[in-house]
Amino acid sequence: MKKEYRQSLFLLIALTVPFGLGGVLVDTSYSLWMGTILFFLAGWIMPFFYYMIQKRRTKIEYGGYRGAAHLVIWPVSSVFAAALLWYFLDVFQRLNSDNKILFILSAFLIMTALIVISFAAAYYSAKCYFRLKDKEFLRRWLAVCFFTGLIPASVMISFFSLYFLQSIELAPYYVLFFVTNMIEKAFLLKIGLAMITFSLYLYFSLNGTKGKRMTEVIFTAIFYLMIIYIPIVFSLYIPGNAAWRAYADPAYLSIFPVLSDLWSVFLALWLGNKTAQWIFS
Repeated sequence: MKKEYRQSLFLLIALTVPFGLGGVLVDTSYSLWMGTILFFLAGWIMPFFYYMIQKRRTKIEYGGYRGAAHLVIWPVSSVFAAALLWYFLDVFQRLNSDNKILFILSAFLIMTALIVISFAAAYYSAKCYFRLKDKEFLRRWLAVCFFTGLIPASVMISFFSLYFLQSIELAPYYVLFFVTNMIEKAFLLKIGLAMITFSLYLYFSLNGTKGKRMTEVIFTAIFYLMIIYIPIVFSLYIPGNAAWRAYADPAYLSIFPVLSDLWSVFLALWLGNKTAQWIFS
């Protein structure tokens, strides 16, 4: 690792880990809860501003791209970390009771590992995005899928992983309730992130006049909503008693994050671009 990367990593660890470590050292239920919240907030905010400041200092770091990537990568990493902590909660509780020093060391190593993983992921994501600068449509497509789908995907994967790993036994009605509720929330989250991505990222990444860019963004968002709901509409009008729907329901094309975004975002971007070109031609 280059010297400047090591320095950046150590600085980010120093700016974020103490927030969580303080809660562990005080060791009350409130301090542990507050320390965890502050650590995740600091881990989200501090690196973002650090990367944006680096944008002015060096071109090697891809500062602006890393900052944008970090806004997604950190919540994704945090969701998976929270799921793992929940799964091993009994282990950490016993460790806190039996060996306080080992518990503090474990907490420090976990928080540091989370910073290191998000640091590396943001760097390589920004590097890949930068290398696609000559392929504008491809990198817009992948970037929108990145901003739109990764966070909902992490929520769904973590939820279902915990459900199966912990072998939670519930009545079929409650299973259906929790699963449909989780899918609904992830689906709405994905749509909200898509609208934010179109409004911010897509608008500033496009070329042309403000009017043309705004028109393309608006039509892209409209086409996205239409496309993402088409499989759901088809699903509503198909007989619901068929066993194959458990595996091949048309609604799955819209529900699963990332996989659904690859085709829906592609079509929405293409149609939005063609519509804007037609209007301003």
